[in-house]
Amino acid sequence: MKVFTHYTNLGSTGDGIRWRTILKFGNSWKVKGSVVMKNPGAANFKRPDHPAINSPEELKQLSVFDDGELRADWYEFSSDPTMECIGRLFSEYYAAKGEQFEGVIQIFNLFYLREANLITALNKVSQLNLANMIDYDIQHLSFPVYLGFADLAWHKTYGVAARKFFDAAKKLGALYLNDDFKKNAFIHPLYLMMYGKNKEKCIRAKLQFFQNTPTPVVSQELIDAATASVVKIDNNAIMRKITAALNEQLPLVKGEEKNHRYIFDALIELTVTDKEQGFVGLRHLKNGNCYYNYTNQDAPNEYLYRDILSDYGFDTEKAIGNNVWLARKAFKEYGSNEQDITRNILEELKNLRNHLDHMKIVGNKNDHMNKKIYFAGFIRGSRVDASLYQRMIDYIKRTDTVLTEHIGKTNMSLKAQTKAIDIHIYERDTEWLRQSDMVIAECTCSSLGVGYELAYAEAHNIPVYIFYDKTKANISAMLNGNKYFNIVPYESEDGIYLELDKILNR
Repeated sequence: MKVFTHYTNLGSTGDGIRWRTILKFGNSWKVKGSVVMKNPGAANFKRPDHPAINSPEELKQLSVFDDGELRADWYEFSSDPTMECIGRLFSEYYAAKGEQFEGVIQIFNLFYLREANLITALNKVSQLNLANMIDYDIQHLSFPVYLGFADLAWHKTYGVAARKFFDAAKKLGALYLNDDFKKNAFIHPLYLMMYGKNKEKCIRAKLQFFQNTPTPVVSQELIDAATASVVKIDNNAIMRKITAALNEQLPLVKGEEKNHRYIFDALIELTVTDKEQGFVGLRHLKNGNCYYNYTNQDAPNEYLYRDILSDYGFDTEKAIGNNVWLARKAFKEYGSNEQDITRNILEELKNLRNHLDHMKIVGNKNDHMNKKIYFAGFIRGSRVDASLYQRMIDYIKRTDTVLTEHIGKTNMSLKAQTKAIDIHIYERDTEWLRQSDMVIAECTCSSLGVGYELAYAEAHNIPVYIFYDKTKANISAMLNGNKYFNIVPYESEDGIYLELDKILNR
């Protein structure tokens, strides 16, 4: 399998726009199907120096996917587990029809920002004009179409794009989809082909796609063989083996040693138990003295965690475990014997920790964390302070969400700014201001726009903290003389972060 894609780097943070991704199997360039998922995954450049494809033969073939005219540079990427699962899905699809699988599978997404953190992605996507990209790709769907965007189908923002893809797939002849949008599962390929492959719902979903009907012919023998429960496994022995390994890898939650509860990341704890036939459970660390009740409380980054864990095959419905579990997965789903179950659980937990670490989900269990911050700084002029803005933004993001991350981009130019019409910028930024818990502004370099933002925040009773380097500038008396504003002068950059810790209650 070879992976080709358009990619545009958005700066030094590692994110970018990845779209028109195609998977090529064998020697054929004939399109053999499409799959629609959430957003670009972890796949990276095939070569470390990131060269654009320059082979005339390959470019000639790739230009077909741009309607004959190259719209951007093409790059070869490495594959990731999801892409491998897509390959297996379509290989089995064509095998079921007695056909050899060779050609191209197109990958489309509900949004095209390569940003792992969905909360951050929501803010970034609103800054970019991606709607036309999605509309363009919908026009280029090719049958058969597999829709695998999972629970993002119900998201208030991405659900609009999901329905567009759904309607387009139905028009192309995707009869396996229930006419009622809400009655479709839209199982992610990674779950369908790997983590949930032995679950009856995944077996049925795959056969629905293969047979192109919501009511497929399903062999009971196939179901029984794939979903056969382990007859004799010692769940206590499995638990003891797993916890013995985890005791050397993870810190235990204080006072919960006997319950085998571990600190999994900054927000989440892991439980391994032999109760209820054995399961691995994840939930937020205690909020004060109590665990979250997910029905009645919103937990930090709850949606993001559920989204990730569902891809790994965890049950993430809020109804499980009296609503005290973020996600659970039974021992028996990891294999058919104690050795396989133990190995697979430890391997999956390692991969999941790496995944979460890569995503840099920040914050902690305290309610005062994870605030929405509107960062203000001078954009439409010299960008000499952009690097400072970026460092401040990165520091704030350790525990909180910055709605205006783009302020720190060193490659932003006046030309890039004017691509968005001023009306859109005004409406977007004032909406962010109304959503924010506070405004943090760096005002060493004066700006009419920042001055307006500060006045807007004051009018809407949003707390404002104004930083400025007193060795370089004085701020306006209209700011310094206003008791509403919290003025924070500093002489060195280190002083900024000391003050930020106080402001953010760290």
